Amino acid sequence: MKKNGEKYIDGSLIELKDSKGGSIASFNSTVPTKYKSLEEIDIINGNHLVSRIAAVKDGALAVDEQYRKF
Repeated sequence: MKKNGEKYIDGSLIELKDSKGGSIASFNSTVPTKYKSLEEIDIINGNHLVSRIAAVKDGALAVDEQYRKF
């Protein structure tokens, strides 16, 4: 992720799959049409694992209070 002034830009795609289902299309065949913020992903998962991994990757940007809402 990058920041341009006060706006976040260039976020990464994270493919989320339910391990119980095998019928979810792969990025190889389907273009993603929706997005979720890290905050929404944490709520869905019931933990902060994905946002913690993203924060490690994004480094200093993760300190900003708006980071998880992008």
